[in-house]
Amino acid sequence: MTMKNILLAGIAIGAMAVAGSASALSLSGTTVGGVAVTGGTLAATTAIPYNIATEAKGPFTTPTAGTTATRIVAALQNGSLTSGQYLVQFNLGGATYTTASITGANLTLTGGTTASNATLQSSSASQVTFLVTIGGTDAITAFSFLAPFGLAAPGSVQAQAQVTLASNTNVVLDNGATPASNIIAARSGFAVTGTAAPQQATIASVFTLFTPGSGNTSAVIGTLTTAPATTPGLTSSAAVYRDLIADATGAGDITGEAYTVSGAVGSTETITIAGSAASALGSTTVPSNTTGALTAANVTLTQAAATVAARAALAASTYSVAVTPTLATANYNAAAATGVTLGTVTYEGTAILAPWVGDGNNSYTSVVRIANNGAAIPGVTAVLRSPLGATTTSSACSLGGIAANSSTTVSSANLNACFGSFGNADVLFSVQAPASQISAKLRIINASTGVVTEQSLGSGNGLTFGTTNTGGAPVQN
Repeated sequence: MTMKNILLAGIAIGAMAVAGSASALSLSGTTVGGVAVTGGTLAATTAIPYNIATEAKGPFTTPTAGTTATRIVAALQNGSLTSGQYLVQFNLGGATYTTASITGANLTLTGGTTASNATLQSSSASQVTFLVTIGGTDAITAFSFLAPFGLAAPGSVQAQAQVTLASNTNVVLDNGATPASNIIAARSGFAVTGTAAPQQATIASVFTLFTPGSGNTSAVIGTLTTAPATTPGLTSSAAVYRDLIADATGAGDITGEAYTVSGAVGSTETITIAGSAASALGSTTVPSNTTGALTAANVTLTQAAATVAARAALAASTYSVAVTPTLATANYNAAAATGVTLGTVTYEGTAILAPWVGDGNNSYTSVVRIANNGAAIPGVTAVLRSPLGATTTSSACSLGGIAANSSTTVSSANLNACFGSFGNADVLFSVQAPASQISAKLRIINASTGVVTEQSLGSGNGLTFGTTNTGGAPVQN
């Protein structure tokens, strides 16, 4: 700084009633659409922006007067300015000033009287500068700029302000310009949320009905809610807006939803989302809802066949849904889809844990024999626990069913074909039958010595029924 600038700075400081902190000029008090974007005396770097919906059509222009006009405030943090001339500059990014609507009257001086005034020094699409003359005993603490501007589309808008001496713009007062700060941000105006609810199909019904009991023909696998979005942490308002005059998104803007469901259903099974019609039998295509916003709407699977003979097995599957809100076309463009995870339907089963099973790639091979002492078992699934070898190729493996009053054997070679090389692991089998119907043994053969060891894995009440179920997991044959 030159000696002249040092002297001028000293004069400027003498013209300020200096108070307290050494923080810089801030945008505290700035409003968009009449909504405060900073709270109290927060500095610009902690400003909370006015949020505009990305789906909104606009128009995106700020008024030239009134309570919903936008005011960018340059607030002094180190006292007040007194007698003299100053340049107050407001920079804008992401939007364009409406220069034809800007005059000296657009700047209000906090603490000013008729002894002080502002005139427009210059204006462009991104910068407006006022010449402020402070007279009498006025002590100015802030400059409030009624800022008309427009956006082409929803997006971020940044504001920055500074105050300098009119006689030397190199002398920036109040410890410098404000940091550039977002006063407007864009985010979705609508939120889709949901919950997941796992369900099981019962062995007793041959997996054609849900638990509990033979009469349970339907089950809720989750809920969906569509609603106007909110802005977490916004101190003055939690809304997201569709324009720059504080028209908030509302539940009435949602006229329905479209759905894309992922998962599978059985050939006599349907899926319904509250407010919509059910899918066709064996289909996951759910018709769009036209009844408006959803609040904890149930997503329901139903066994539609009325008689035991007509019922096919329910699908063991994991479900999710992509939800696309339908919005009022007068004010909004099409919304984007939001994915929601729903519940998983598994088959009720009995867990059998076989410890220290090898993959056969050394001198040891393993065989697990599962005996069925009753009606046909539709499925057996294997899952590895803590494999010591290389990463396996699948998380679960379907091993097929077991005929009535028969047995099946699962060898190291079978498991190697399912999972690839895994060294050794505990193998958890899920058998789709009650514990009283099955028994199991593990045999380990040392090929180099011929020694065979056997271990009973349990039978009847020694097995665990209905507590560990893997039937709905992805499978690889």
